[in-house]
Amino acid sequence: MLWHSCGTIAALLQEIVNIYPSINPPTLTAHQSNRVCNALALLQCVASHPETRSAFLAAHIPLFLYPFLHTVSKTRPFEYLRLTSLGVIGALVKTDEQEVINFLLTTEIIPLCLRIMESGSELSKTVATFILQKILLDDTGLAYICQTYERFSHVAMILGKMVLQLSKEPSARLLKHVVRCYLRLSDNLRAREALRQCLPDQLKDSTFAQVLKDDTTTKRWLAQLVKNLQEGQEAYLRPSLGELPLKGYPPLEVCTSGANFRWHASRVAMDPEGSRIQDDPDVKVMMAGSTLRKVKSRSWKKQRHFRLLEDGMTIWYKSRWAGRFHSTFSVSDVEAVREGHQSEILLSVAEEFTANLCFTLVFYGRQGNLDLVAESPEEARAWIQGVRKLIQKAQTMDEKERLDQWVWDWFQKADKNKDGKMNFKEVRKLLKMMNVEMNEAHALRLFTMADKLESGSLEMEEFVLFYKMLTQRDEVWKVFQDYSGDGEKLMLEELENFLKIEQQEKERSTQHAKELIDRYEPSETAKSQGAMSLDGFQMYLCSQEGSIFKTDHVDLHQDMSQPLSHYFISSSHNTYLMEDQLRGQSSLEAYIQALKRGCRCVEVDCWDGSDGEPVVYHGHTWTSKIFFKDVISTLKEYAFKASDFPVILSLENHCSVEQQTVMAQHLRQILGDTLLNTLVDGQVPQHLPSPQELKGKILLKAKKIGGLESCVGETLTDDVSDEEEMANDDAESPSADDPPAEHLNQNKKKTKCKLSRELSDLVVYCKSVHFHGFEHARLHAKCYEMSSFSESKAKRLAKETGTDFVQHNTKQLSRIYPGGLRTDSSNYNPQEMWNVGCQIVALNFQTAGLEMDLNDGLFRQNGCCGYVLKPDFMRDGNTQFSPEKPEERQDYKPLRLSIQVISGQQLPKVNQKEGSIVDPLVRVEIYGVPQDQAKEETSHINNNGFNPVWNETLNFVIHTPELALVRFVVEDYDKASRNDFIGQFTLPFTCIQAGYRHIHLLSKDGTAIPPSSLFINISISELT
Repeated sequence: MLWHSCGTIAALLQEIVNIYPSINPPTLTAHQSNRVCNALALLQCVASHPETRSAFLAAHIPLFLYPFLHTVSKTRPFEYLRLTSLGVIGALVKTDEQEVINFLLTTEIIPLCLRIMESGSELSKTVATFILQKILLDDTGLAYICQTYERFSHVAMILGKMVLQLSKEPSARLLKHVVRCYLRLSDNLRAREALRQCLPDQLKDSTFAQVLKDDTTTKRWLAQLVKNLQEGQEAYLRPSLGELPLKGYPPLEVCTSGANFRWHASRVAMDPEGSRIQDDPDVKVMMAGSTLRKVKSRSWKKQRHFRLLEDGMTIWYKSRWAGRFHSTFSVSDVEAVREGHQSEILLSVAEEFTANLCFTLVFYGRQGNLDLVAESPEEARAWIQGVRKLIQKAQTMDEKERLDQWVWDWFQKADKNKDGKMNFKEVRKLLKMMNVEMNEAHALRLFTMADKLESGSLEMEEFVLFYKMLTQRDEVWKVFQDYSGDGEKLMLEELENFLKIEQQEKERSTQHAKELIDRYEPSETAKSQGAMSLDGFQMYLCSQEGSIFKTDHVDLHQDMSQPLSHYFISSSHNTYLMEDQLRGQSSLEAYIQALKRGCRCVEVDCWDGSDGEPVVYHGHTWTSKIFFKDVISTLKEYAFKASDFPVILSLENHCSVEQQTVMAQHLRQILGDTLLNTLVDGQVPQHLPSPQELKGKILLKAKKIGGLESCVGETLTDDVSDEEEMANDDAESPSADDPPAEHLNQNKKKTKCKLSRELSDLVVYCKSVHFHGFEHARLHAKCYEMSSFSESKAKRLAKETGTDFVQHNTKQLSRIYPGGLRTDSSNYNPQEMWNVGCQIVALNFQTAGLEMDLNDGLFRQNGCCGYVLKPDFMRDGNTQFSPEKPEERQDYKPLRLSIQVISGQQLPKVNQKEGSIVDPLVRVEIYGVPQDQAKEETSHINNNGFNPVWNETLNFVIHTPELALVRFVVEDYDKASRNDFIGQFTLPFTCIQAGYRHIHLLSKDGTAIPPSSLFINISISELT
């Protein structure tokens, strides 16, 4: 009843939000504390009820409590507040539901609990430890905490401090939870190894004998813990993907697609370039190893020993005190090396370390940078140049060189004792590492066939033969056989037939067949005959040319001379944030990452700074602050590295007139000619200029005094003052246009802000105005005026007046932003907004998931330039298109999409337990107009992530192909809980190549995970 009664939950959340100002500085009174704790008690009922728990989590309500858990005041009101907040979380974990654990692991609850366990009251410590215990008792929670040394050591350190404190001030209830946490940690083999060294002596001797004399359960747990740590102390634990190995080996990396290429003798012989790169003096320094400082903040600067491993691709590092624990990363994960103080962290320590000692490794995707300080300028220079050379080598490898590297890596991983040979026991472990379950007799047969010397072990050349047999692709061989006359090769005419019939190439098939032979055929003999071998055929199918994405849609190919309103524009919300909307870090790096991903509309929330310098942060929250001028400098440097087309700077202005003037000065001085502050041709436009006309320009989107008409030939008309009262009606506080959030802010009134003439003059083609309805806009709106809509308002307009919205967006720009309750930086589905032609659909770029997959998928085409031309029926001002009724559109031609999911290749592991192998399934999801929304999936394949074969066909009808996105998802089937994500790839329907294709899968973060792929056969036809 609480959950479903109108306004009740919003009223309870209002009670919570009302006391935020009393937290910092800590002025909370007993009356305030009692009142909000009563509200929390009601929320605890909702959290614990099975019918409302899922909705409670889906609404992210626990995040509203986290600010209370961050408090440190020891006064009774704050202790009561923390304890009651913990009670809500405790009610959730008591249910032992997987969705609760998954939710908590994606938030900061563990460090919050650890802080309270260290310094809270006894009762608060007990509840916080109970929450940690429940997380650990879940397999996912245990794996999460033990996944990295940092997480495990933090937990172990706090538990150790608690044991020491309990030895002085005993509490049987608290000790019970501490012991249970230790016992559960000992179930993880890596944690068990570490606990042998760090378990407090008080748990080994009789310190707590008196406390536990009547507690048989805790005594039994303690005895089991000690027994666990005594057993198998010499057991060897194989390193695996994503874990910190105890031995000196890099973690498991999956190998490449199983093409049957020829291997030439040894690695050095076949890869002379590889030997030369390792002779490079800078690379030699890296291989010898260096002690570098890893810097995370002004106060966190710790020495780590770094070195390049023998494979020339893996960088290994560890601290001197970490025992056998270490970390590694691949050079192929590094995008660039920055020299000097080119990160916020290194800038903060610039006085301590000179620029010639500092450098930053920048990784692909959302992985954080690695800031390092060398002990000498020479050592820093060697690492900077060495890593750059290795990045260049990794990026320029051809397919054969990549295969050589992958096979070499597998041999190194399988050869555990480093004797240059691989026995059958090592082969069995190798198969587990490769994510494949194989009958032992079959594995022994392959091993025996490869063991030409009959020595009982495989040397390098024999291992190559074993690898070739293991990676034989029967499904590719069958396709090859269908078109090969002699079963050995495809003659030019046979390859042409394959391209015409299967790949649906018509006009250019002859010329293309010749190009493919020249490009992919490894045999010079076959080339001279104008033929393609099976090796070459598989190499073509596994290449980018053989991928699902049309090659002519990869590069810039669309007409870029149409008005801005005719394009979808890649857009970011609260771009400055790296994490959540309440306590997340504001960072220049967030702008860099968004711009590198092709984002063309970034957001800046500006507030008065204490020293006269405007600052950027999420107002009225605990997010950190950065200077506005630094944001603009970053924009100047990175705006056009990924794309030459214009960047829109969406300004949410909360500054005084004085600091607005400072902002205007920074914009002019830093951006210079890059900032567009005049009309392109000096004429008041009837429609917006094009991306082509605005190339290399930054446009300011903000409030403006008057219109462009009054600016032609003069600064402003005489009757407009320097300042103008303006309603801040498109601010993105939680109250803006969001019905649920309005309840939270019902006492807030729209504030008036004064606008600086200097800042106003910089707004040209993107004047922010309040939306008064489609009819008003049709009669009065200028093309340079644009409105912002919350997701809820945009959804309502799209559903109720879809055609009007589409017509509106043919002339005006519309910006959509996430609702105010998305404090966790989650995203809404952008497809619903694109369906009505909204151009600037702003998403939280820092949050990976389905929504960002769709965004990346749409903007993957057209050179990843951040602009995609809308379909013609969304550019016609008289269009009658409605996404709710696509069949009423002129030229309505639905299509049938048939996808035969044939096989998968070398899918990554998702569960790092010993012997764990995935049970993969493939799901195809269609996103588009409502009638096109659909999902179909294959059955799952048991215990085979290496080369699963499905041979299942999924069928769809696409009513509006111009708007549809197709998402391929691979998951690890689990009958007892939610499936685990393995990989995905999303692309526009219009970019799909028919025929036999490979889909190169991406991680949840959107980065490549070679060589993981799917092999499919796609057919597209008209619906009859």
